[in-house]
Amino acid sequence: MVSLNCPICEHPIEIADTGKAGKRVTCQNCFAQLALFKHDGQYLLGCAVCKEPVFDPGNCGDCERRRERKTLLEEGRL
Repeated sequence: MVSLNCPICEHPIEIADTGKAGKRVTCQNCFAQLALFKHDGQYLLGCAVCKEPVFDPGNCGDCERRRERKTLLEEGRL
């Protein structure tokens, strides 16, 4: 098992050693949607939406565009 901390709330998240890069993970504490990344031989948790290894959805233009598009699709404007 690999133990990583959630980049939002710092809650420890256990990942099986067989976890593959790109696997989606939900933090049990704050429900952040994360993805598993492997960088320089180490596992990291990053944003599952834009696939960036740094989780900052409030300041990520790609995440914001995806949220806006989803909202427009749900409202039937696209």
